[in-house]
Amino acid sequence: MRGIIIADSVDSSLAESLVKKGVPLKIPLKYGKGQLQISKRLETPWEGGPRVGISPEWKKLEGKYFIVAYRPGYKEDAEKILGYANYARQIVTGKYPHKLPQKVVIYLYDRKSYFRPPFTMWTDTKKYEVNMLTPSDQTDRWMDDRWYKSNIIHEYAHIPFYQDLFAQRYHTVPSWFSEGFAEYFSLFCSSPDILQKYGEQLDKIRDMVRRGEGYFIFIAGEEYYGGAYLVKYMIEKYGQKAVTNLIKSSALSFAKALQDELNVNPREFENNWLKWAANEFGIDYDKLYGY
Repeated sequence: MRGIIIADSVDSSLAESLVKKGVPLKIPLKYGKGQLQISKRLETPWEGGPRVGISPEWKKLEGKYFIVAYRPGYKEDAEKILGYANYARQIVTGKYPHKLPQKVVIYLYDRKSYFRPPFTMWTDTKKYEVNMLTPSDQTDRWMDDRWYKSNIIHEYAHIPFYQDLFAQRYHTVPSWFSEGFAEYFSLFCSSPDILQKYGEQLDKIRDMVRRGEGYFIFIAGEEYYGGAYLVKYMIEKYGQKAVTNLIKSSALSFAKALQDELNVNPREFENNWLKWAANEFGIDYDKLYGY
């Protein structure tokens, strides 16, 4: 059974039939007015924070494209993060050329001033800011250099994405596309050591496809790693230019932009994903998904 991939909702009978067939629904569900709202969460840039501009108690390290604001005593961290940021820009610009109107400011908080969990990093795309805990104050081994590199790529990719998106007529996209776009650069366009770090999470997507759970509706529910594979599919199947035009489209909705720029209807788009995924993961499409 195939699900609707770009609609805001599907009939509850679809989800109920999948459950009866023993297929686990690993996607966000929200009930309302006789329907199941499936993966309706839309990406919204983080806005707001405790500061306006760089206050005097912060130090600054400035490069050509970035300004790193850091707490006193953390200059080595600032130098490291500036290097990672330049690497992130190189990665994203390589496949998504762009020009930002100003430098991106990266705030490195010490543990005393950080107001979010230490494993978080986030971006205010309207202010061209990225926020994180400074590396020296991390205590969890998972947040190592590879974590910082990959997440800075991810967060930086959101900035040109939303700059181009908000310049157009439609302002919302499914979270699998916005997060998948950023994660695609972070995982598939960076370095082998980053890809290795997240191999277990990516293997879960592969295993879903191999178990017969590779339908778009399920993969889209895994918005980061599943989204990364969906964007990889889009770029390899339809081309980077088509995906760029999709983001920059003047269509009235994401669904219309998808059809205009990729020249496929939703059913074809979904079927093509399954065929691409079968080839990517080395399975027999006709045996597992054909009927």
